[in-house]
Formats: sequence, structure tokens, C-alpha cells
Amino acid sequence: KLAWPAQKRNDLVYVAAVWKGNAILVGKNQVIAISMETGKPAWNKSLDLPEGSMPSGRGFHAGDDYYLPTTNQQLLRIDLKGGTIAQRIRTDRTLGNLICYRDEIISHGSDGMSVYPMVKPLRERVANMLKQNPDDAWALGRMADLAAYDGQLDKSLELLRKACQLHP
Repeated sequence: KLAWPAQKRNDLVYVAAVWKGNAILVGKNQVIAISMETGKPAWNKSLDLPEGSMPSGRGFHAGDDYYLPTTNQQLLRIDLKGGTIAQRIRTDRTLGNLICYRDEIISHGSDGMSVYPMVKPLRERVANMLKQNPDDAWALGRMADLAAYDGQLDKSLELLRKACQLHP
């Protein structure tokens, strides 16, 4: 027996995740949440994707967030509580289908496979490594990457120079 009447699919492409009794559905230009109990929208309104972008692959669900790759070289962190874009992460290429393994995001697209570290775990790992050894060249290099990610280009260059001096 159906819990609720079937609904038109419209431009919805796939079920991205099931989160707290809601089905998260991804379409060509939007993301919606449907209550699995009632079949009614779980968010106040659908989440429209940024203008000119479409999903470029399947994302992954982590905690209260869904990470969706888009055709405009962005990874969207979608807050599943309110159906909003919590963060737009610029990428160096258009990502494909994503999986999260340990503290890394793996993208498999039409042009190959890429691996990206997740920022928060990387920050924690680097901080711990530098606490143990302030002259760890690998950790300084990753700290430079994080500084560049934060827009601190002068600091990033300074850290890279130090890492290169320690490990030419």
C-alpha cells in the first residue's frame, strides 16, 4: 500500500539521500526535500541552484549536509535542516560523482579521478603535526594550501618558502 499518492517527477533526476525521514531529491536546477511520511515538501521552498549551473554528478551526504558538485566548478554544501546553500566551494575543475572516504573527497568524472582533502580535518591534522614538529615541511606545505584557500596569499607564500627551505 502506498503511503501517499505518486508525484510527478518533473525535472527531478535522482534521490540524493534520505535524511531524518526526508527524501532529498536533486533536479536539473533545484534540490527539494519530501517527507517520507506524508509526501509533502519538508522545506519551506525548493532550493534553486545558482544561475547557469546544474548538477555535474552525484554528491554525498555527511551529517546535516549534502555536498553537490555543479557544472560551474563549485561544490555546494547544502544545509539539509533548512534547505539552503551553506557554502560554495570553488574547485579547479568540474567535479563528477563524489564519495567521501575518511577525510577526503574523491571525484570520478569524465576526465579522470581527483582527490581533495576535507578542510576541517586537514586543519586539525596540520595543527597537531606542527605542534609536535614546527619544522615539518609536509605540514607547512598543507598549511600554505589552507592559507591560500582562506585568501591569505602572502601567508601562503611565506609558508611555502619555509617548507621549501626545510625540504628542498
